[in-house]
Amino acid sequence: MLSEKAETINTIEVLKKLRVEFPEPQITVVWDGAPYHRAKLVKEAALALDIHLQPLPGYSPDFILKDTLRYACRASLAMAERRHNLSYLL
Repeated sequence: MLSEKAETINTIEVLKKLRVEFPEPQITVVWDGAPYHRAKLVKEAALALDIHLQPLPGYSPDFILKDTLRYACRASLAMAERRHNLSYLL
């Protein structure tokens, strides 16, 4: 597991790569409230790179894609399992 300092450095590197890949003036990054996302060094790097950081609200499960995908997959698997079990009854 990486330390918070390592995560901060990695996050800054990602911001730099984003700026190189997308040199247009406006970049907005939306992310959660992980400690390394809120780090002063990350905020300073984003400002220097002209990248706007938009944090998600403190508790926002509707905006977290991985959770949405997980729930959709669970529902799909449950539906498939029910269909499979019902086929034995026919």
